[in-house]
Amino acid sequence: MSTREAVLVSADWVAEHLDDPKVVLVEVDEDTAAYDKNHIAGAVKLDWKADLQDA
Repeated sequence: MSTREAVLVSADWVAEHLDDPKVVLVEVDEDTAAYDKNHIAGAVKLDWKADLQDA
């Protein structure tokens, strides 16, 4: 692996790093309301419809 860590990781890797202050989990769901219903503790929400698309 290069000096840059992988962007996509396994569920096991996430479970092992939930308390790592150097790791930021970004949750992006096709259903943008899914984060509000339930999400990984500590994950930040990225609403692809509002945050990534031009108006």
